[in-house]
Amino acid sequence: SDTVMLPDLIEKAELPEGISVLADKGYCSKKNSHCLTSHGLIDRIMHKASRGKKLTDTERSLNKIISKTRSLIERTFGSIRLWFSGGRCRYRGLERTHTQNVLEVMAYNLKRMPRLLILQSVK
Repeated sequence: SDTVMLPDLIEKAELPEGISVLADKGYCSKKNSHCLTSHGLIDRIMHKASRGKKLTDTERSLNKIISKTRSLIERTFGSIRLWFSGGRCRYRGLERTHTQNVLEVMAYNLKRMPRLLILQSVK
């Protein structure tokens, strides 16, 4: 479960204080929220409704704000997955898989570069 993994990820990441951590509803738990605040991080985990209890208007509004930011990030991963079969590992071992991911990101950036340069020159 993703919920259990977050504290270990936060420990390994060594993020500076004041950074916002965005995550989907799979990470929503009091333990994860406490973990983030104890490390001086800003909790931007989407809220999850409990059984028989709807989200408050504030929680729904926060989820909407968080999802706008997350959609920009998730769209990048979706494009990598679509264009370069990014959801599939072609190699065995963590080091080779990491290399594959780095190459996919480089290819993504190269594919997007002409459009970004054109948009930059128009401004």
